[in-house]
Amino acid sequence: MRTLDIPRLKNNDSGNFFLLAGPCVIEGEEMALSIAETIVKICDRLQIPYIFKGSYRKANRSRIDSFTGIGDEKALKILQKVGREFDIPVVTDIHTEQEAVLAAEYADVLQIPAFLCRQTELLAAAAKTQKWINIKKGQFLSPDAMPCELIFHNGVELKKCIEQYIELWQLGAGFKNWFETACGVYPTLVDRIVPGYPKDTIGQILDKIQIEDKLVVKGEIFHLWVIEAPASLAAEFPADKAGLNVLFVPSEKPYHERKVTLLNGPHTVLSPVGYLSGLDTVREIVEDEVTGKFVRKVMFEELLSTLDLPQAELEAFANAVLDRFRNPFVKHFVTSIMLNSFPKFKTRDLPGLKIYLERKGVLPEGIVLGLAGIITYYKGGKRGDVEIVPNDDAAIVDLLKKLWATGSIQKVAEGVMRAEFIWGEDLNKVPGLTSKVAQFLTSIEVKGMLATVKTIVR
Repeated sequence: MRTLDIPRLKNNDSGNFFLLAGPCVIEGEEMALSIAETIVKICDRLQIPYIFKGSYRKANRSRIDSFTGIGDEKALKILQKVGREFDIPVVTDIHTEQEAVLAAEYADVLQIPAFLCRQTELLAAAAKTQKWINIKKGQFLSPDAMPCELIFHNGVELKKCIEQYIELWQLGAGFKNWFETACGVYPTLVDRIVPGYPKDTIGQILDKIQIEDKLVVKGEIFHLWVIEAPASLAAEFPADKAGLNVLFVPSEKPYHERKVTLLNGPHTVLSPVGYLSGLDTVREIVEDEVTGKFVRKVMFEELLSTLDLPQAELEAFANAVLDRFRNPFVKHFVTSIMLNSFPKFKTRDLPGLKIYLERKGVLPEGIVLGLAGIITYYKGGKRGDVEIVPNDDAAIVDLLKKLWATGSIQKVAEGVMRAEFIWGEDLNKVPGLTSKVAQFLTSIEVKGMLATVKTIVR
């Protein structure tokens, strides 16, 4: 155990745990001194580092008329006397920024109660006293943050946000230094297919668990959590001991590229193509004779060739993804995947489209057909008796509505490609892309999606 440089802390180099103990609240001098004397004797005999704990005011009560203390200053003076008489450090709770200044005059350590440990201004006020701080139940306030959003280097982006708030809230150089030196914000990648609320089997599930639970979520057994962090973090977060597939790696980039390109990328384009072909779930699309070939074309012939990882490794991962898509216990409806399809295509498929074009000199037909499928889906209307309702940013939905209202497929293709607020660029400048999209849009309009898919698969 690391030794603590707390004034008057004895037995610090014994290797034992340190003990914070004492009365819940200071009720009087005699009682406090008696408790301290007993615990000091035990700790000296067992060589346990000891800090006397006593709240000068107990604010966390379930009843408004419960005993809270004998008076702040009176209780703090008793606490200070205990420390001086037994030559030991003392700790007390604080609840507000003003209390931090008051308690720091008498106590060696300030304790932040569990339910206040996320109060940034309270923590900052405690830190400014230059006293040692004990954050009770500090697992609520882990100095290591591991975001899970599907954003490359999400930890880097989160750290930027935190730094902005440190400046915005004027928390000071001390707080910023603590964040920079004592806290870790690590990029991560989560790989697990979670189709969400199991609406088709929820009745059976509720009968089995015998409680009403509106937050039931179904997910596949497979899971992977990649954390870009020092290997030493594994000792602090030993997820493997709980049987979890968590990897601590020097860089999450190859895992991110592989997963986003070969799992999320196919998801994004197979969903509109499959749905407009009359299919509803990922498994149905993968197992269908025609759309299944489309999925394999996109994965193995197009997206896989855009990655710079060992071929055998990529093929093994892609085949494993196909097996996960076929999971009979996971009913993944593609309508849920098509939420925010345009931003998803931009991050998951557009990079591969450009790399493929650069390397092969031609556009990847499967990916482009997927884009045409998204544009067609956002036209709305009906599939059979079911209303098609695109779910995306209002500006995107409005743009597609206006473009389709022109009655010109060429204008639709050009308008979507020109939408820099979606793509961050004018995709009409990508050689051949606009005309290829328009060609597929026309084919879908005239022949239907399934017949159009047949024109590009063998």
